[in-house]
Amino acid sequence: MSITYDSMKISLLIFTLISLSLPSIGQTAESVETNFTKNIKALQIGDLQLLELNTADSILSKSFLTDKIDDRDRSNNKSGYISIRKFKPLTASSILDITNNYVLLILEENSGKIRAATFSLSGVPIQCTLLYDNAYFSVYEFREHESRRYSPNKEYYFDFPKRSFVFSQVMKTTEIVKKGNDYFEVAQMYNDAPDETNNKWFVKVADNGEFSSYTVEQPTPNKLQFEHFTLTSSFCSENRGLNLITDDAQNNDQNGFRIYADIDASINLLDTFRFCQDEVIQFSLNESEKRGSIEVFQQHKNILGSEGPGDFCEVHNASFLSDWERVPVQFNVFTPLKYASHERTEFEELSMEKFQAIIKSECDDYHFSLVQNYEQLEQIKQHVILKEIILKIIFTDFTTGEKHEERIIYDIQFGC
Repeated sequence: MSITYDSMKISLLIFTLISLSLPSIGQTAESVETNFTKNIKALQIGDLQLLELNTADSILSKSFLTDKIDDRDRSNNKSGYISIRKFKPLTASSILDITNNYVLLILEENSGKIRAATFSLSGVPIQCTLLYDNAYFSVYEFREHESRRYSPNKEYYFDFPKRSFVFSQVMKTTEIVKKGNDYFEVAQMYNDAPDETNNKWFVKVADNGEFSSYTVEQPTPNKLQFEHFTLTSSFCSENRGLNLITDDAQNNDQNGFRIYADIDASINLLDTFRFCQDEVIQFSLNESEKRGSIEVFQQHKNILGSEGPGDFCEVHNASFLSDWERVPVQFNVFTPLKYASHERTEFEELSMEKFQAIIKSECDDYHFSLVQNYEQLEQIKQHVILKEIILKIIFTDFTTGEKHEERIIYDIQFGC
């Protein structure tokens, strides 16, 4: 077969067009930017404040569960698709990840629902799945409250290494209780009601941007069983269903039950970064027929310290104790408050001379040598460490009016 000059020109033209449509050698899909990814990155670095998605689009909703929240969601979106116009504009916090295959976003509906969603690099919707929602159902004299969320203080959590979202099914029941001449809606404080302490659901994002079916873990959490009520959580340990008050009796001192947090647990307890995990604690009554209210308060203790090679000097005769701060309680679960950087360095006013004298008297010569030439008071802050988080839990019995108080202390690890 002979090859003519015209056929060679046609072949060369086809080859050129194909070459132009493909990434060059060494060029990845990630480096081939589209208008969509350019806008996403501009939003991420602050060049854009808001980004509207294409309201003419709709996105497939992937649902795996059969609880009331999912049933209601499917009923509201019978086609299986959700119109993009239902969602609020994107902000920088909406962006979770930009991969070679998709962009992972958090979408918030105008109704308050929150979904994880994936889009192709050109901006075409792939899939979304429900992460956060609340529902209310009236059942005779009781009221049933259902939620899907990560914790009482955080709507969602994404585990980057595992490429999975984590959430819990929450179901709480309230009833109307008379106290004197007034009526109150109070939570039934049962320890077997579904919440963040006893069920964790995981939905993974696959390499193609699709959400895989959910898996579930149902841990048996640890507990602190006091005289009148029980607190249930992992308490910075492996969930083994232990009653820590009896199994770790040496941790129970006159100030409260002490929980020793390792480095990872300490970071999660302190840090406000959205990818840090939360410690969720459930309150339940030891006598189920009792009714009442719970209040939780929190304070923190800062101390002075000096770090050297291989050792750390703690100063205990000088400390700062914050005021008590109320912790929000949702039905019978709560999450300890976290601390910004300025709260971790709060301390009584110290002169440089007094600070250096404290270090000299409490620590060795090496630690004193690190601070003896300090001149600026601001330098003292680098030696202030948040050492303890103290929780005060108070139950008030509606029948007797008696108050029962217990305290737990998280002992924070701050060095290695």
